[in-house]
Amino acid sequence: MRLKTNLIVGAIFLALLAFVYFHEIRGGERRRAEIERAKELLSFQDSEVRRVTLERADTVVVLQREGDEWRLLQPVEDVADQEAVQRLLRNLRETERERVVVDSAAAAADERAGARYGLDSPRLRVLVELASGPLDTVIFGGSSPAERYAYAQLRGANRQIFVVRLWRFDNLNKGAFDLRDRRVLPFDQEQVQAIRLDRPQETLALERVDASSWQITAPVRARADQAAVRSFLSRLANGKVKVFVAERATENQLGAYGLAPPSTLELTLLVGAERAEKRLRLGARTQGGGCYARDMSAPQVFEVDSLLVADVDKTVEQLRDKKLVRFDREGITRLELARPGQASVVAVRDTGDVWSVVSPRVLPAKAWKISGLLTDLENLEADGFVPAGERASRAPTVLTIALSGSAGSVAQVRFADAAGDTVYAFCTGESGIYRLSKSKYSAVDLRLEDLAEPEGGATSDSTGGSPPNENAADRL
Repeated sequence: MRLKTNLIVGAIFLALLAFVYFHEIRGGERRRAEIERAKELLSFQDSEVRRVTLERADTVVVLQREGDEWRLLQPVEDVADQEAVQRLLRNLRETERERVVVDSAAAAADERAGARYGLDSPRLRVLVELASGPLDTVIFGGSSPAERYAYAQLRGANRQIFVVRLWRFDNLNKGAFDLRDRRVLPFDQEQVQAIRLDRPQETLALERVDASSWQITAPVRARADQAAVRSFLSRLANGKVKVFVAERATENQLGAYGLAPPSTLELTLLVGAERAEKRLRLGARTQGGGCYARDMSAPQVFEVDSLLVADVDKTVEQLRDKKLVRFDREGITRLELARPGQASVVAVRDTGDVWSVVSPRVLPAKAWKISGLLTDLENLEADGFVPAGERASRAPTVLTIALSGSAGSVAQVRFADAAGDTVYAFCTGESGIYRLSKSKYSAVDLRLEDLAEPEGGATSDSTGGSPPNENAADRL
C-alpha cells in the first residue's frame, strides 16, 4: 500500500511539474511574446524591406533598396545616408502601441473618430513594402494634450486608434535632407594614397609613405606633420553638407558660385590600389561665411560651413612637420656639438649606458644634462619656414649638433644666427630651412661646462640621475 501511495503521489507531483513548466513557464513565455507582438506597430525584418515611403505635409520621400545600397528616389534622386535609413527602420520596427484610445469597432462605426485626433489630416504617412508585398500604411495625427504621445492608426482591417511615444514619431518624421547622403566627399580615409590641393597660385601635394606616415612632394619635398594630415582627412571624411543649393547647376550658375575653373581650391584624393580620383571643388564664400562646393563626381552644388573650409584649406606650412629632427633616443651613442673656431664637444655612451665626454678632453659627463639635451632637441619645433627668396644661407653658423648611433649618422642640425630674435636651422636631408626664436634655440645651446663635470670636482650619476648639488626641496 505504501509503495502504491508513493507512486500515486509521485505521479501527481510530476503532473504538477509538467503543468507548471508547459503552462506557466513555456506558456507564459508564449503569452508574453504574443503581448509584445500585439504592441508592435509593424512587424518586419530590416533585410526584407525593399521600399519605404514617407508622405509628409510638405513633401513625399521615397527610399528604395538597390542591391546592398539605399537610394533616395523622391523628391530628388541621390544616394541615401545608409546609417540614417537603418535608424529609421529600427525606430519603425521598435515603435510600440502604448495605449489604445479607440478600439477597431468604434473607429469603424464613427467616421469622425479619427478627426478628433488629427488623423483626418495626418502629419505623416508611412508605407513599408517588403519583398512579399506592402504592409499596412501607418498614419500619425496630432499630439496628446501633455505632448508625450502622438496619435496613430493603421489603414488596414484593424482601424483602432492608439498612441505612440512622441519621440518615436519625431524619429520617424524625417525629410529628404535628413535621409540623404550629406557627406561632402565620400571616401575611406585609410585607403587614401595621395592628396593634392590645387590653388591658382600653387599646388600642394602629399604622398603616403606607409600606413602611418606622409611626405610632402610639392611645392617642396619635406616631412609632413602626421597628426595634421590625419586630422585633415578625418575632418574631410566627416564633413557634412550644410544645405543643397542647386541639384543641377548650369555653367552660368557654376560661375556665379565660383565653381568654374579656376576655382578657389580643388582638392583631389587618390584612393585605393587603383588610385581612384575623388575631387572636391570649393568656390565663392556665402553670405553666412561658408563656401559653395561641389563633389566633381555629382551634379549638385552645396554649401559647407566655414569650420570645414578652414580645416581643409591648408597651406604647406600648416601640413609640414615642424619638428627639426625625429630620432630614437635609445639608439643614440654619440653626440657632437661643434662651433666655428672652437674644438668640438663630443660625448659617447658605452655598452653599459654610461655617458662620458671624450673631447676636447676626457671628463665624466652630466648624464642628466645630456638626457635633457636629447629631449629638448627631440621636442624642438620651428615657428615656421624661411621663404625661398630669403638669403638664409649667408647667416653665420653658431652651432652644429650631430647625433650618431651604432650604424652611423642619425641626424645633424646646423643653427645660424639671423637678424633680431630669429635663428635658422638647416637639417641634413631636408631641403627647407626652419625658423625659430632664440628662446627656443637656447634650450639646445649648451657648452662643455654644461655637459661635463669640472675637472677634479664631484661627479653626478653618469647613467642619468639628478645633479649632486640639486636642492632637496626642488627635487620634491
